[in-house]
Amino acid sequence: MLVSQKVRRTAIKVINYGVIIILVSIVLLPIFWLIVTSFKHTVEITARTPSFIPKTPTLMNYVGVFSPEVGSLYKTKGVAREFLSVSGWMGIKNSLVVTSFSTVLAIVIALLAAYAFSRLRFKGRDGLAFWLLSTRMFPPAAIILPIFLMMNRLRLVDTQLALIIAYLVFNLPFAVWMLRGFFMEIPKELDECAMVDGCGHLGALGRILLPLLIPGIIVTAIFCFIFSWNEFLFAVILTRIKAQTFPVQISAFLGVKGIQWGPMSAFGVVGSMPSLVLAIFAQRYLVRGLTYGAVKE
Repeated sequence: MLVSQKVRRTAIKVINYGVIIILVSIVLLPIFWLIVTSFKHTVEITARTPSFIPKTPTLMNYVGVFSPEVGSLYKTKGVAREFLSVSGWMGIKNSLVVTSFSTVLAIVIALLAAYAFSRLRFKGRDGLAFWLLSTRMFPPAAIILPIFLMMNRLRLVDTQLALIIAYLVFNLPFAVWMLRGFFMEIPKELDECAMVDGCGHLGALGRILLPLLIPGIIVTAIFCFIFSWNEFLFAVILTRIKAQTFPVQISAFLGVKGIQWGPMSAFGVVGSMPSLVLAIFAQRYLVRGLTYGAVKE
């Protein structure tokens, strides 16, 4: 009896580990293939028999995509410069600037709004909070035209400011609701104690609540950052050349001459690094933030 139970537990453990390995492999295989493809020549990429390890590794895909020169470098060495009007670094830089500013602004404004929605009592508070969230339910395609017309009237098309404003509009409702939930998990007695000691609302927010909200702030910031970094529709409509972001530039490798798999893979590897690095450094706070308030005493 004991032997059969031990065999059963071992079999269940083996099955569980097997399922985990299969799921992890499904998730990691596209990433592995992207990295491998970025080091292959075009001939090897398009070969009938795929190879999991490059036979003759090359850095030309990276050199071509991120080279500051335009035109002849790509055409003479067979890499897709004709698909990019500027260096790939320009798209990475634009994405970093737009994403960072829109995320920081969204968090700062959302902190104040979430504090008001969770701590202050005023008529129509819950209805106003729901209306704010409902603005996030509109699909981007439904509001891209009026946003484009406004930006065009303000002469902000093909500027980083246009994208910062657009991403702020979409990130703000989500950030307010996320932070409002984190605020509501903190006892109001802490605010009252701070105010008894002479703090105002901003003093209680900055000195008492803000340190407790760090995990929630980081989680919200990561979601806002990833949305802004990967967003394509606003970026492709509101930019031309100088303000193009990473997603817009990477789509340029899909042209009438075919798909440039090597350069596109190299660009994808580099473009995924900021989100990956951010998630690694914020992993401790990310786990705490996602489980914040899950258990109540």
